[in-house]
Amino acid sequence: MASSQAFKTIESNLPGITVLTPSSPQYAERRKIRCLNEAVEKIEPPAIAVPKSAQEVAAVVRWCVSNGVRFTVRSGGNDYFGRTVVDGALVIDMRDINYVNIAAEKKTATVGGGIIMKDLVEKLDVEGLLTPAGNIWIVGYVGWATLGGYGPLQHSHGLGIEQIVGAEIVTAKGEVASFGEEDERLEGIRGMGGNLGVITAVTIKVYPKFDILAGMLVYDANPETIRAYHAAVSKLTIPKPLTIHMFVMNVPALGGPHLMVYWTWADGDHEKGKAYLADFLAATPPVKANHVASKSLLEHYAAIPDHNAPWGGMRTQYFSSMTAPLIETVVKALETIPVDPMVNLSWSGGVPIDPAVKHMLGVGKEHVFVAGSYFASKPENKDPADDWNRELLKSAREAGRDVLLDAAHPGLTPLGEKSFQQILGAKAGRGWELKAKYDSENVFGLALPRF
Repeated sequence: MASSQAFKTIESNLPGITVLTPSSPQYAERRKIRCLNEAVEKIEPPAIAVPKSAQEVAAVVRWCVSNGVRFTVRSGGNDYFGRTVVDGALVIDMRDINYVNIAAEKKTATVGGGIIMKDLVEKLDVEGLLTPAGNIWIVGYVGWATLGGYGPLQHSHGLGIEQIVGAEIVTAKGEVASFGEEDERLEGIRGMGGNLGVITAVTIKVYPKFDILAGMLVYDANPETIRAYHAAVSKLTIPKPLTIHMFVMNVPALGGPHLMVYWTWADGDHEKGKAYLADFLAATPPVKANHVASKSLLEHYAAIPDHNAPWGGMRTQYFSSMTAPLIETVVKALETIPVDPMVNLSWSGGVPIDPAVKHMLGVGKEHVFVAGSYFASKPENKDPADDWNRELLKSAREAGRDVLLDAAHPGLTPLGEKSFQQILGAKAGRGWELKAKYDSENVFGLALPRF
């Protein structure tokens, strides 16, 4: 355990690097994170370092190692469980390492380790480019991409991990290292995040900009509609440009629970997309509302509200497909879904993964990503939502045992509920191998997933 004396001299030992202590005027603002759960809210990190370059990150890591100080790394600060603040641990706040360097051929871009998704989307848009991003754009890009990277372009362009073709990290020795596909550490970064080093930059694929055809389809959430929707979609061939994501949630403005389908056609041929949308609507039950429209990716994200629900969290499970027994779990959960409008159950359409991409995500093939949210708009609603969520995921695992993929999303799993092996599944052995080789002293022990 680091002594408090180390923090008393941190500023003088890290000259030129911004270091904030609880008495610093900027500390409270830099300390803010999305999670307001009581246990996390009380934690006051002894110091927050704000580096502006990979070299400054390296200096901070060397200081931490030499003084026995644990540290966390934060970019967006949107972890649902507040794990970027840990009692007694220094925070390395990456947000000032925020840049986008586009390669001359405009097929890749190198982005700073602290860039927020909003900044990335906007900067690429100015250059006539885009890249897959998450469902909302307030989150840190690197954390999102390296721990999976699900979003509205996942079926058309791939997950976030599939966009990463190079990286710059600070190693356990406090050295800056850059590498591409030739280095096995890139495989580790894709799914193990910062477990092998502080990620100070990633090089990612970028694409010529196009408008998307996207929006929400709203259906009733009665059992007959949910069953009929699933049966219809199961018979359809989903074309590559189309990503669909289903949510069952309470919508007070509409009078209760509804099935919401976020429908995204990620291709410039909108006439073809509209024709397929017509076929999709003809095959599925009648919609109550159709908000699908042409828009730029920038307009899409700008219209999505923050969804800031600081109390609660999520649990996830992977399945090889969404089966009728799993749909019955959804139907059953509707009987007891809490009234808080932030509580929901969601599942993706089939998510393919390019077999040529080496990664550490616990699933190595096409899969369905099931997530249960127990977010609450009021703190008193969190515990009932959590109880509902636990039972829901337990029932889903039982109902879907024939298609269960024994792995979970590393960033969306509460600490202590799944081991490292349970999160990485069949990739756990390879994970241990890489960790032992590149971080045998567990310098990056507070990265996700935790060993």
